[in-house]
Amino acid sequence: MNRMGSVSLKRVHRDAGSMRFRLLGIAAILGMAVGIYVGIHSAIRSLFATRDAYYASLHMADVEIGFVPDDAANVPDFTHVPGVATWGVRLVAPGQLVLADGRRFPTRVVAQPSANPTINSLAVLAGRPLSVAQPDEVLMDRNFAAYHHIRVGDRLTLKMGLAHLVGDRLTLKMGQAHYALSIRGIALSPEYLVAPANPNVFLPLKGSMAVIYAPLQMVSRRLGFLLVDSLVFRLKPGIRADTAFLRSLKARAQTSLSVLETKPRALQLGHMFMNVDLGAFAIFIPAVVVIFLLAALVVGFFLIYRWVQAQRETLGVFLALGYGRWYLLAVELYPVALIALAALVISVPVSLLVLKEFAGSYSFAMGLPAPRLAIYPMIGLHGILALLAVVLAMAAWPLTGVLRLTPAAAIRGAHLPEKQKRRRQSRCLQSLRHHPLLLFPVRNVLRGLRIDGMTVLAVALAIGVSISYFVANDSFNTAIARSYTGDRWNVAVDFLVPVWDDELGAFHNDADIRRLEAVLQGPVRLEANGRSQPARITSYTAGKTMRRPALTRGVLPTASDGGLVLEHKLADA
Repeated sequence: MNRMGSVSLKRVHRDAGSMRFRLLGIAAILGMAVGIYVGIHSAIRSLFATRDAYYASLHMADVEIGFVPDDAANVPDFTHVPGVATWGVRLVAPGQLVLADGRRFPTRVVAQPSANPTINSLAVLAGRPLSVAQPDEVLMDRNFAAYHHIRVGDRLTLKMGLAHLVGDRLTLKMGQAHYALSIRGIALSPEYLVAPANPNVFLPLKGSMAVIYAPLQMVSRRLGFLLVDSLVFRLKPGIRADTAFLRSLKARAQTSLSVLETKPRALQLGHMFMNVDLGAFAIFIPAVVVIFLLAALVVGFFLIYRWVQAQRETLGVFLALGYGRWYLLAVELYPVALIALAALVISVPVSLLVLKEFAGSYSFAMGLPAPRLAIYPMIGLHGILALLAVVLAMAAWPLTGVLRLTPAAAIRGAHLPEKQKRRRQSRCLQSLRHHPLLLFPVRNVLRGLRIDGMTVLAVALAIGVSISYFVANDSFNTAIARSYTGDRWNVAVDFLVPVWDDELGAFHNDADIRRLEAVLQGPVRLEANGRSQPARITSYTAGKTMRRPALTRGVLPTASDGGLVLEHKLADA
């Protein structure tokens, strides 16, 4: 019995070797599917873990309250507010940076009363930390510095609003006061782990906006008082920044400040962008993986089915010799085990490659620090279980037929399906005997009808992923393009501070400008039905047509009715 058992195993091994490339193809599809799933989901988890690690080590603010700039002496005390661990004030001032080649970039100056704040701390990557004793020396955010080659020691002239960079000399203007400054160091802040977003773009883009960190004393020594416009909070463990808590903080701040917005960490741009962007990958990738698995399931099922059918006579002989059905079933699982083992081996390097490439490419594109990569065991376990489930599903029905075989039925029925198939093929080909251009292709298809059908289905599943992606991408781009059909302007110019319309003479006198429309826009807060929502308002002048909103319902306001037009998502919310 042992000798006969080895004979049966050698036979299965020999037959499996004859279709090794087909087995390897199925294993490759399964391995790549599992590798993509494990690699990308581990990369997403690694990116979030890296973000959270920087948040913890650099004490990222849990809540920020923005208000109209005011004297720090007027800021109420939050020390004993329940749930607040630490809090601080700062000045976040807008500006503009003009490079030597004439390109202009919005700038944000973050001025803090402490050289080493306990909230939104700074990690100095090059140079030295801030010093209150040296208020004329500032730090530059790492992304802008790297993209535009800003170096430690570059000289800086600061004014609220406008900036110039000429060679090694950087001139930054803020307001009406100029400050002779220098770059003291290059810094990383948890608030700007993702590249800062140009306000005109609303998307993180490396080099699109500069962020400068400075001591608050740089401004206060000129003004004679500490001008601040931002409150940041770290909450105690277990405290959530829910609506009720935010309302209590806002109420206390409003006792002496004009609050513009109350923003929890979840609504901070970099935090929210990563959640939404990586969340989209987490939704899309499983669909791609499922398509790969279905393709492998279809092809593998038919391959194993043909394998079992080809072995019917041999199985009948072995049954007649006294072999048990469960033993023969275990022997016939040999190619299935080869598929599973090869798929697992292939999935390991694929998952590591995808992990490194996806996380590295995403970090580079978004300006994130280098992520701390890891394959997460639970994600790997889910991938292995999915692989085994697909392998068992493709083998379950064909191999369970072995348990129903009898020696006589296996031997007698081996040629019956082949004869019936030949009769059907003959009748079909007879109808095409006068069409030689169709006769030979149809005959070849009929000879391997099941293989051809399964191949078409597998290819269709694979191509369907690409088609669906391009259709979705084209629809997305088309929808964006159509949203601008009502706008007939070519260039938009934003001012750092509001200006009077009689100051626009230079634009009216420019021969290259055919039409000009001026609008007023900025942040506001909407309150209705007990709810409060930060928003951005843009004025609309009746009769003007260069910037006309597309209405989904209602009518445009007139100069006399004082109405508003709400963006449709804001209205639905």
